[in-house]
Amino acid sequence: MRFLLLSAGRRVSLLQQLRRAAQELKIDLFIVGTEIYEFTSSLYFCDEFQMVSRTFTREHHEEILNLIQIFKIDVVLPGNDFDLRYLHEHRSHLESLGVSVADAGEQGLLFLSKRDSAVFFLKRLVLRSPRYLALLRK
Repeated sequence: MRFLLLSAGRRVSLLQQLRRAAQELKIDLFIVGTEIYEFTSSLYFCDEFQMVSRTFTREHHEEILNLIQIFKIDVVLPGNDFDLRYLHEHRSHLESLGVSVADAGEQGLLFLSKRDSAVFFLKRLVLRSPRYLALLRK
């Protein structure tokens, strides 16, 4: 699975939980992090890290769409409250591109702070992903 974590900033524990859960579930995980500040600790925990414009600018939205296309992103996760709002506002458009969106409907990211919750979250995403459903149809 390919994740885009917006405003990755200091979300090191979230990145570590996602990686542990993916390892436990034997899921290949690739994480692209975004941030508006270049000096963040999560930079070293993402597979790819991209600087983006401030949330709610036209440039930001275009940059997110480009990252989704370039890295073939499956899931977009919010890193902060601004991202929750952004994803809520753009959910329909992003989902029309085949991307799963975790926004306020997913209770934000609080539930991912525990390993079991991260495993449950990834299982749900894998089972709902178009790639998994295509494998079931074969």
